[in-house]
Amino acid sequence: MHVELKILDSSIYLSDDFPEWKNGLKEDPKSLGGVSVTLNLDCVDGPAVWKKAVDAGATVTMPYEKQFWGDVYGQVKDPYGHEWAIRQMTEAEINPEAHCDAGAKRPKPDEAQVDDKSNSDK
Repeated sequence: MHVELKILDSSIYLSDDFPEWKNGLKEDPKSLGGVSVTLNLDCVDGPAVWKKAVDAGATVTMPYEKQFWGDVYGQVKDPYGHEWAIRQMTEAEINPEAHCDAGAKRPKPDEAQVDDKSNSDK
């Protein structure tokens, strides 16, 4: 089994370990004693994603709740040992246009002004 994660125009793949294809060598997170990566999910419906992960067998390693820094966030470890962080997106992240100043025009990324003083002569 594997999963493909799309990020912009690239993909990241996670898969089951197949020691039978590597002379018995196990390289899954559990066999290696853990992982050095946490996969972070910013979610429109964080509670639903959290429930789905736990219902699918993920172990809670950090409760999903409002954290001291303000985010609703938690972490789980899936049955294969991969660590996932789930964060509820704020209303401003979900619907940024609704949170702009009424009279302000938001620049498109290619219209944004960049103040690059590193190229100045003095």
